[in-house]
Amino acid sequence: GLIERDYISDNPALGVSPPRDRAPDDNIKYLTAEEVERFLAQARKSRGLRGLRDRAMIAMMLLEGWRVVEVARASVENINFAEGEILTRGKGKNAFIYPRRDTLILLKEYLATRGDDIEIDNLGTPLFISHSNLSFGKRMSRNGIRKVINGYLKKAQLKRPGISCHALRHTCGMEIMQQTGNVKAVQLVLRHEDISTSGKYAHLANKKTARYSERSQISI
Repeated sequence: GLIERDYISDNPALGVSPPRDRAPDDNIKYLTAEEVERFLAQARKSRGLRGLRDRAMIAMMLLEGWRVVEVARASVENINFAEGEILTRGKGKNAFIYPRRDTLILLKEYLATRGDDIEIDNLGTPLFISHSNLSFGKRMSRNGIRKVINGYLKKAQLKRPGISCHALRHTCGMEIMQQTGNVKAVQLVLRHEDISTSGKYAHLANKKTARYSERSQISI
């Protein structure tokens, strides 16, 4: 799995729990900790190059908060492994993100494994490519990405209205809010221009999980 194989060092859903009450107009759909585990369990079953690609895409959405358009537009030239940064091109202005080390390791392994038979386009060398026989080496489309993620959601029996690729981004936002209690941190990771957008996660987060002192390694 992602954790067992050191692709992801921490459970991205650790501490995430659904709020007791949801307002009727809530439009933030996300996965609970148990649902994330079910989803990842299906992704772990995918082997070979395709499996590596899918887990890398999932890491970018679930751990780094990328949108589908950002996954689709990402190019190899956007990644600076030495500095640990990636130029994100998607909705609004371009911005640099600083992914987790395990995310970068997973991306590097995928790129090293897939070879050089890649079709360069107007955006550069695609980061995520199709692995089908007819279109191998071409940039994945947004629909192609959605099909992959929805496939795992269906296998995990999690597909329902509002639960799709964007739910992974929302899950990332909820996890950050749960672990930090800091709306500004959510804004920085998800790259919201307006902090009020990030603030929507605050009223959904279960404040009881934000017991920071319990994370101390000190024993009494």
